[in-house]
Amino acid sequence: MLYALNINFLIKCIGGLFFFYLISAPREVFKGEKDNVLIVSYTLDIKKMKNSSKRSKEAVKLFISPKESVFIDNKLLLKNIALEKAISPQERASELSMIGLPWFKCTIVKNFEERNTTVIEEHLQKQYNAYRRASMNPQNWNIISNGDSIISGMQCFKAECQFGEREWIAWFTPEIPVSDGPYKFAGLPGLILRIVSKEGDYIFHISGLERQLPEKLLHIPPNYHLIDEERFKEIQQRIRDNPFEQMESNGGAIVGDIRISGKSMTKEELMLFIKKEQRDYNYIE
Repeated sequence: MLYALNINFLIKCIGGLFFFYLISAPREVFKGEKDNVLIVSYTLDIKKMKNSSKRSKEAVKLFISPKESVFIDNKLLLKNIALEKAISPQERASELSMIGLPWFKCTIVKNFEERNTTVIEEHLQKQYNAYRRASMNPQNWNIISNGDSIISGMQCFKAECQFGEREWIAWFTPEIPVSDGPYKFAGLPGLILRIVSKEGDYIFHISGLERQLPEKLLHIPPNYHLIDEERFKEIQQRIRDNPFEQMESNGGAIVGDIRISGKSMTKEELMLFIKKEQRDYNYIE
């Protein structure tokens, strides 16, 4: 039977270690293994269009180190790796085409010590912009079960929150005492293994867990401009409305007609098509 639990109840359930998990866990998880990275893979089951029942699956990763974590779309990770390869422009273009477009175009860094979350994204002229906000904390969550679920062989507690104009239900495990999860989700006394938007449009579920040396596993933009969140989202929307602007600002160009689903379109026709599609995109927030 599920019933509402508050934070104080959970403290009793897991032996009064709630504060320890939130503040000290990352170092304890990596004690004696400071060079290691805990890599958590998730499958994202998503309804990408508001007015369609069609669902898609994407792969995302969460790289957790003692001081911070990095969340990245697997396609964005592969794209970054491809861009760093010493190959010809034609080979690179072919490889990028095979990878496809990532659903999440940003990299999300959560700093455990400063308790903030930085969202980094490439915008115009190959420039990376970022905004920063306080990370999610226990006050964002309401614990609603007493550990009666098992996911990937680990005991999980259930919690709910309001985030990005959606209501979410998460399953987290104190067996991996890191206050983290996919995307911007954090603030629970254990790793989030599964999180679902209540209407069912977004479902993150753990698909893998491993330890590995960092060794060029992850590309983080080395230089970015920290701007306010409102300005960041203005630029983001501008690029969504006109994706050619980003390509052209990087020195690219559209030559001739473009084919979409077998139909030939001019650049202007494609712009109208994209704007129509944009209105139906089911963004996470």
